[in-house]
Amino acid sequence: MKIKLPSVPSGFADPITGYPPNDEVQMTGLLGYFHQKGSVDWSAVPLLSPDVSLSGRMANEILGQTVICSEYPLFWSSKSELNIWGSMRADLICLSPDQKSVVLIENKLGSIFTGKGADPVAGQLAKQADFLLRCKVPKVCLVLLSTTEWFAKGWYSTELLNTLRLNERNKKVDGFLMRWEDVLASLH
Repeated sequence: MKIKLPSVPSGFADPITGYPPNDEVQMTGLLGYFHQKGSVDWSAVPLLSPDVSLSGRMANEILGQTVICSEYPLFWSSKSELNIWGSMRADLICLSPDQKSVVLIENKLGSIFTGKGADPVAGQLAKQADFLLRCKVPKVCLVLLSTTEWFAKGWYSTELLNTLRLNERNKKVDGFLMRWEDVLASLH
C-alpha cells in the first residue's frame, strides 16, 4: 500500500536542508523537533478516543511539558522482553519532567503494523502496550497518530481499541488517536 502523506505547511520542513518530509519517519522526526522548539500548540490538538469520537481532552494534557525523543529504543532486561519488543523503536517517546508519565506515539500513514500486524495479542500495538504496562512510570499512554482519512476508513483505530481492551490493558494504558491535520494546524 502506498503511503499518502498529509498536506504539510511550508514551514514543516527539515531545518538543515529545507526539504519537506517524504515518509512517516521524517514526519515523526520533524514533529519531535518542532515540539522541542516549542512550536506546537498542543492545546489546539484534540485527542480522540479509540472509537474515533472526541475524548474531551486536548493533547497538551499528556504532551505539554514532555521531552520527546524520536525512534527511541524500547529497553529490555530479560530474554522474554527482548523477544517481545527488544528490536522495536517508539516513533516518539514522550516523558514528563517528573518522570511520572510517558506517552508512546505510533505514527501510521497507510503503512501496515509490523511483526504480527494488528493481532491484539502479539501485534505491534500489543507489544507497545505491554512495554508500557511493564515500565516503572505510573501513568502511561499509547497514542496512534494518523490522518482523518485513515481513521474514517477504519484503519488503526479498531486495532488500538482491540489491543487495549484485550486483557484489560485499558485499565492501566490510556489510548488515544491524534490527527496529523490538527497537529499541523497547531504549528506556530
